[in-house]
Amino acid sequence: MSEGIKPLSLDLRAPCLSSPGHVLDVRMGYRATDPFAVALDFSSGAGSVVWMVARDVLWHGLTEPAGDGDVRVTPDTDADGLRVVHVELTSPDGSLEVSIDAVEVSTFLRRTFDLVPTGWESDHLALDELIDSLLA
Repeated sequence: MSEGIKPLSLDLRAPCLSSPGHVLDVRMGYRATDPFAVALDFSSGAGSVVWMVARDVLWHGLTEPAGDGDVRVTPDTDADGLRVVHVELTSPDGSLEVSIDAVEVSTFLRRTFDLVPTGWESDHLALDELIDSLLA
């Protein structure tokens, strides 16, 4: 059902709260064939790290604290009074906390909901392809 649907992406710059003074390039990505997740690709001169974050955690994190464990998203206001979301990611290898423009995140997520509305995600899962790749 999701064949031919072009993936969405958005390029952002995000201040790194866990390392003040540093700004990371962030690419948000979404594919209808993986409808529950948003990819956050963080890049710096040292390399790139991709985290898969539940779309609903990002959405709820725009208005209230959301997520547990390795991913937490919290709404806030920056020093200039602009709405932001703090995204905190932790793993055994380290942690990262960035501040991302909430309007940009909201606009991007609304585009994902236009592609795959809430409740219709299972219609877009590429389960046959996943099973084939696992059995290959």
